[in-house]
Amino acid sequence: MGRSFSNRRRIRLRILAFSLCIGISTTLLAGGVYFAFIYREVKETEQINSRALSEVKCGDGSCNFTDFENDWQSFPPDYLIYEPNRYFLVVPESQASDAQYAPLDFADSSFIARFGQAMSYDTPDGAKWRLYSRTAETNVGRHIQIFIGYEESAPWKLVTTKPLFSKVDAELRREADGIADTYTNEDWEAPLKPKLEADGFAVLDGSTGKVLKWGSWLPIFLSPTASASLPMRHFLPYVRGSILYAVLTDASQGLIAVSLVRAGNIWWLATLGVLECAIAVGIARSLSRRFLNNYFAMTSLRVPKVEEACRSGEGTSIEFKRAFSEDDTKAGRSDDEFLKTIAAFANTYGGVIFIGVSDSGEVRGINLTFTQRDRFEQRIRQLVRAHIKPSPPISIAFEIVKDNTVAKIGVASGEALVYLLHGVVYVRDGSSDIQAQPEHLTRRLLEFA
Repeated sequence: MGRSFSNRRRIRLRILAFSLCIGISTTLLAGGVYFAFIYREVKETEQINSRALSEVKCGDGSCNFTDFENDWQSFPPDYLIYEPNRYFLVVPESQASDAQYAPLDFADSSFIARFGQAMSYDTPDGAKWRLYSRTAETNVGRHIQIFIGYEESAPWKLVTTKPLFSKVDAELRREADGIADTYTNEDWEAPLKPKLEADGFAVLDGSTGKVLKWGSWLPIFLSPTASASLPMRHFLPYVRGSILYAVLTDASQGLIAVSLVRAGNIWWLATLGVLECAIAVGIARSLSRRFLNNYFAMTSLRVPKVEEACRSGEGTSIEFKRAFSEDDTKAGRSDDEFLKTIAAFANTYGGVIFIGVSDSGEVRGINLTFTQRDRFEQRIRQLVRAHIKPSPPISIAFEIVKDNTVAKIGVASGEALVYLLHGVVYVRDGSSDIQAQPEHLTRRLLEFA
């Protein structure tokens, strides 16, 4: 009982393993197709980084930003940093993009604190700004810094006007107060009302220097602390919230360009992947059980060499037949005996019939040319299909032993409850094929329970 049950279980486990391989392969293929589309966006983003690095010229602590600013057809990277002084040339706007990379969202709080009174500042990229900062407390006790600025002049501006500083400073303070009123309740998604007249702003956590809200760009430096380490790898996966990104980093002559490519929501991707895998496994398992069941049954059957079978002799899983009639008109008792053995093997533990070997284990061979082998195999399969219901899993192979051809008919114990020959159940008992008795049928039922 254990042996037959084990064989049946092996068949099902192999079908399941095959189905899992199909499901996983299908999911990986679908993932590859999906990320092929992402790859196209990755290449476009690499071009954005490369263009920025080629158009911005830096050296001796300063940068020429004019060519980049005047290139209206190009898009900026999400972050552009001049590494020697850790100066941000480009930062993402929180309200315009969700492509923010947490390790770079840290600003130098000590630099911002210098502008508690509004004052002018000459930036490393040749522009001149009027900057102002103030602090505030949120409704949960968080200390925040608000940094705001007005651009007085820049090399890339064709026309500049000299501002009235008293008016500019008053406007910066008023708008900084408006930012404080908007974000002290920590609703960072809330839009500013009315729209700012200032050219740029940022809101920071006063304790850590983490940028809580990037506004439009203004002069700002990356924090010198270790938590704001610069990315060095060219390609890095990154998860923010539930979104998976590819972080692309390029560097040249002290400049570091960092851009994020959105790959998708990891939970949706995982759900779709699991669902697709489950569907593929289900379809593959259903089709395998319908069309490949016999194949997997045969993989569990060991077919010995003729020499090995002759040494062991006839038994529970080995049967010798001296010859087999190829002529339908001469078919008779020999065919019946042959089919009984096949049915008995299928209803027991499986086995192999060696045609061309005498009962004593002497190899006599069968007279078959190479082209006659196909006809021989077709006749056997037709006999089995015509007389045994359902048709059991069989394999047919030929082995040459000392110039003698021996046919080896492998019969596996499949998943059917019983295999009937002319409505009768036969089982293997030692080296004999006998009609099943009630105890045999009871055992078979228990094996398949």
